[in-house]
Amino acid sequence: MVRETRALACLGVVVHKGAIEVGINLSTIDRVIRGVAGAALIAVGLLFVKGVGGIVLCLVGAILIFSGGVGFCHVYKVFHIRTSRKA
Repeated sequence: MVRETRALACLGVVVHKGAIEVGINLSTIDRVIRGVAGAALIAVGLLFVKGVGGIVLCLVGAILIFSGGVGFCHVYKVFHIRTSRKA
């Protein structure tokens, strides 16, 4: 159980008395900016950049949209950054 709890903690998931909560470390404005930037990167990757560069832009855009959607950023977790008021 300890190993599973540590693995979940590095993903931003908090296990508290059997309940699972996802830690949110992004503020609302940060989430919106990530969503808009992610959509823009996907559009540029699909419309203007061909080949591997376009694929990379689409993947980065998808990661930004995903992290904005769930409210958690793994890079912020590594550097102990939190723009939200919630833990």
